[in-house]
Amino acid sequence: MLLTTGLLYVAMRRVWHWPLLPALAVGGLFLIVDTGFFVANLFKIAEGGWLPLTFAALLFTVMITWRTGMDAVRECLGHQAQDADQFLADVNGGRIPRVDGTTVFLTRGTQAVPRLVMDHVHFVGVLPRNVIALHVEFQDTPRAEGPTCHSVEQVAAGFWHVVCRFGFMEIPDLRDALEHAEGLDPSIDIDHAVFIGARDLVVYKPGSGMVRRRVLALFGFLYRNAVKVVDRFNLPPQNVVEIARQIEI
Repeated sequence: MLLTTGLLYVAMRRVWHWPLLPALAVGGLFLIVDTGFFVANLFKIAEGGWLPLTFAALLFTVMITWRTGMDAVRECLGHQAQDADQFLADVNGGRIPRVDGTTVFLTRGTQAVPRLVMDHVHFVGVLPRNVIALHVEFQDTPRAEGPTCHSVEQVAAGFWHVVCRFGFMEIPDLRDALEHAEGLDPSIDIDHAVFIGARDLVVYKPGSGMVRRRVLALFGFLYRNAVKVVDRFNLPPQNVVEIARQIEI
């Protein structure tokens, strides 16, 4: 309830633009009432109130650990702009061998040249003739309005960056969305395309402290058991490949 009073004061000052004194007066009145309730409830902790407080603390720890860990993963997977520029220069200059076929890389980031594509070329040494870097966005509405693929950008020869959006109640059909995407080469055979996603494994950086290692152990457990990218989409198993990567955070 004390948090509610603080939010009310912030709303009076920043949203409703109340003067300082009236906001303090109203906020102080609510603060006195909330403080009374808070102090009265302190005596109930020993009588069983510790149970919901402990559960809330555990839930809060899990949520903060997940948020902090995901921020660290995104930072680790980020790449410098010059890396992407050099990669595109190598693609356009013909310095990266191309093989027949179409590959769709499922990426979490919005970069035109995702890290997953560059890692694939680094280890395999070749790039498919047609490459689609696909980023999927889930909106707050049950169903997305307008075209599913609302952004199609050709970043290099035979290389497209596509952003698809779906509502949170929809089951994404990526193949159907790509077949109706405007801006892709119409000769691309989406039905026989290979979809590549990443299954990342979190490892510790050398020199991590004991507390940090314990936090990362919890995040690693949550990350391993989270829903994978390929599990959320309507894709045939025979057309899906997962690449395992180790991420140091």
